[in-house]
Amino acid sequence: MVIPGDGADFSQGERRWHHAFFRTLDLPEALCAGREDLVVRWLFDNYGHRPTCIPAEDQREYLRTYTTFGAFRAMLAFYRALPVDAEDNRAVLARNGKLRMPVLALGGEKSFGRGMECIESLRRVAEDVRGGVVKDCGHWIPEEQPEVLCDELLRFFGKEAG
Repeated sequence: MVIPGDGADFSQGERRWHHAFFRTLDLPEALCAGREDLVVRWLFDNYGHRPTCIPAEDQREYLRTYTTFGAFRAMLAFYRALPVDAEDNRAVLARNGKLRMPVLALGGEKSFGRGMECIESLRRVAEDVRGGVVKDCGHWIPEEQPEVLCDELLRFFGKEAG
């Protein structure tokens, strides 16, 4: 994840079209009511490097929860809060300076993965940033490359990987 308010374009010049759409008040709810599955399935099919990385059974559970009353609007609230998050993050950074604890930043190399954007973003807000790019991976790092993620977490927390 990149950090809203780090000085870069969180939405990649609108490449992440859904950010602006999801922030639009009431329109996504009106257009997607009863069709939440179209949006969620599109994200699953396009944001990962491997469209099958999230199994059908798991996708059905996501869809079940996103079609319960208020759940889709709650998901939209995350995106609608981004401008406030960005302002809050800028204020904290200006007041306190960069984070001093070690931070792990990983971005998927393919599709809608963030690539080096994650580590670059965290370097703008933290002093000790580790990580990099996860190969053969899109947006869904835990689902697409669980072994790589596990090894990176173990290394980050000072444990022997592998």
